Amino acid sequence: MKSKTINILKRLSDLTSPHCQNCPTDLEYRCCDKVFCEAARHFMEKLKVEIPKNTDHKSLPFMGEKGCILPPHHRPICAGYVCPGHLRKNRGLRRIWEQLHFKLFQDQEFKKMHFQLENSFRSAMREVDEIKSKRFKDRFSENYSLNLFKSFRKKE
Repeated sequence: MKSKTINILKRLSDLTSPHCQNCPTDLEYRCCDKVFCEAARHFMEKLKVEIPKNTDHKSLPFMGEKGCILPPHHRPICAGYVCPGHLRKNRGLRRIWEQLHFKLFQDQEFKKMHFQLENSFRSAMREVDEIKSKRFKDRFSENYSLNLFKSFRKKE
């Protein structure tokens, strides 16, 4: 990955992280999900980098006391994520966020890797949504989305 791309991901993460840490919802890191951790793990495997040990967090394997322990360039799907609520409320945040995303996707290599990973993730989530809607009253395994994502990874 190019150093310029790594720098942009770091800037995005630095921009968005304070909004997650100070989110007015009563749920800690409510936008984070195991599926994003698995996507980051998959991305690191593709990059052939050392994957850190899981943290002691009860549901998010890479969540430390002060947020995600992974560097932003090892978690491109969530590194620059900020919820739509924050983007709507804060015009300055949105403007900078959009500029950084635009610069990020100028890197064709990154763009290709990101879309491949995101497509696998979205396919898994679509199937999860379909199953949830069909079996709303049935027991739904919390780990189902994670296992489904893993099965999509194997197909790549």
